[in-house]
Amino acid sequence: MAGMQDPRADELRKRGNDLYKQGKLCAAEVSYKAAASLAPGDPTPLANLSCVKYELGQYSEAVDFIQQSLKLMESGPADEESARKSKALYDRLAKSFIHAPASTMPARIDTPQYWPMGHDTAEPLFDDALRKSCSGGDSVSLMFCGSGDARNVFATISAMANHRQATQARIDAHITLMDVNPAAIARMLIFIDMAMWCDVTCIAHQVPSKDQLTMIAYIYAAQFMPAAIDKVLQHLPHGQEGPQAQDESIFEDFHRANLGLDQPVQNGVELDTKILRDLGVLLPPKSFAKHHDPQIVKLMENYHEDGSVAAVAELEEYIDANWVTNKTFIDLDLEDALATPDDYPVFDDPEAKELFASAYGPGALAFTCQGYQIWERVPSNKLAHGELLHRPLFEKWLHGHFLKICHPYPRDKLEHSELTAPFNLTFLIRLVVHLSEIGYPAHWLSGVLSVLCNGNGELITTARPPVGAITSPTDVDAIRPAKKMTIGLWQAEFTTLLSIWSRLLPFGFIAPDAMVPPTDIAEFSITFPHFPRQDFLLDAENEGNPPVTPGKIKPKLAHIFTAMKYVTATRTASFWCRRDVVQKTKEGKWDAYIWRIDEWRQVSGGVAVKDAVAEIRAWTE
Repeated sequence: MAGMQDPRADELRKRGNDLYKQGKLCAAEVSYKAAASLAPGDPTPLANLSCVKYELGQYSEAVDFIQQSLKLMESGPADEESARKSKALYDRLAKSFIHAPASTMPARIDTPQYWPMGHDTAEPLFDDALRKSCSGGDSVSLMFCGSGDARNVFATISAMANHRQATQARIDAHITLMDVNPAAIARMLIFIDMAMWCDVTCIAHQVPSKDQLTMIAYIYAAQFMPAAIDKVLQHLPHGQEGPQAQDESIFEDFHRANLGLDQPVQNGVELDTKILRDLGVLLPPKSFAKHHDPQIVKLMENYHEDGSVAAVAELEEYIDANWVTNKTFIDLDLEDALATPDDYPVFDDPEAKELFASAYGPGALAFTCQGYQIWERVPSNKLAHGELLHRPLFEKWLHGHFLKICHPYPRDKLEHSELTAPFNLTFLIRLVVHLSEIGYPAHWLSGVLSVLCNGNGELITTARPPVGAITSPTDVDAIRPAKKMTIGLWQAEFTTLLSIWSRLLPFGFIAPDAMVPPTDIAEFSITFPHFPRQDFLLDAENEGNPPVTPGKIKPKLAHIFTAMKYVTATRTASFWCRRDVVQKTKEGKWDAYIWRIDEWRQVSGGVAVKDAVAEIRAWTE
């Protein structure tokens, strides 16, 4: 059937192939689509389109074109060429399913990070069994993991208060609250503060207690509340500032689900349920409204007496104009102000200008300039395909970062400040996560990670380790021939870290064979003997001993770990590693040292791995 199609289709497809080889994917897509429209029975243009979509990182669209092409192939000849093309399409289909985030992204988007209102029944931890085992003067320790809106916390406190009132037995309680979201803890602290404030003011008869309880109920359970309650909320400590109001559209079904409008109505709250369905808010008691919002009283009376569409509309209009959003229901992503010192007038001071010109001006020493940080805000928006680096340049750039960590430039002997460079391999994984978020295709990133985990311990790349303390744009853009670099020394640690981080990667990742399950990873510790600090001594002792380069070290005879925690007082280093690597080193005559990888010199004395390495804990604990 393909041979009976318009001959222009073949010309368009060949033109698309030329554009594809030149890296002009968008233009190639146009040619392939035109060819597919002229030859609807030919599976080849559809297969070409799937290849373009795959390279663009549009994996869901690639799956659609692959399935269409395979369906057309079923009606074609069953020869060896068709079988080869089908196998290639099935391979691409499997990779597209892995890389496509469609299977996990909806769940991640629809699952709230912050539950301002709980979705479970409040159950006290102070249950019958604990109540019977307690007597006067006892202390009870309770922990709430994932406290959320603290409804179980308040239920427990109420149960203990009822027990004390019934038995006159005083029980001291120590309650620990934990939650992954700080907004949940902050909201809970607001209610504890308001409850204490309500207790104190009720004793002093300063404010009617019913009004205070109404305020607490609104803040705890209502998305919208009278403006008078919001004014009270602003007087709480540390509640003065917040982000600008967010304009987010909410679908009707999602809105009703959040309000719980589709849940069964409990007995005794039928009127409140009707009000919530009609208005989307809960109306305050009449006594509270007279004291804090007198203008709404008449509108409430009209609504309860009449219940007409006009009464509902009039009350809704007033609520929209005068009520405010409950700010404790908003999940705030707060940043450290010191992380973005853009507004700080650094150079407004003449003395600061002179100091900068003297320290970092022309003729400044390299070790002085390498500690200078330029603070810039880089936009993290998604990049279009035309804005991305070409894949070879992208892979070279990532390889360069890897080599910079593994082969840092020697540190200047006159520099005694603290290290600011990220001398561990977790930085590369964090960088890969960022690149995925700004639009680089998942199969590019997956390919780079797989190459760094290959079993031969070598990397063929055009990238090079840094050639100076400060890397210039010329050094980065320099075109060099491909060279075989030794990376096997770092693969034990890198495969360990990648095995830990793989579940957190925001893209589908094809795990190489070198990775291990988290159950096979543990934290180990080594205590080294005392060794003197040599950074302030003359280096004459080492001048006659040339440094050992990593190329002269056989990868299977050494392992280098860059991510470790070192305690100076005890000279103990702890690190995460896969158990199979540690087990092999314990079975052989391996020693552990602290080395400087910028100069490739030994710093500490060696300790036998068999005797010195101890397992602290498993990763899954």
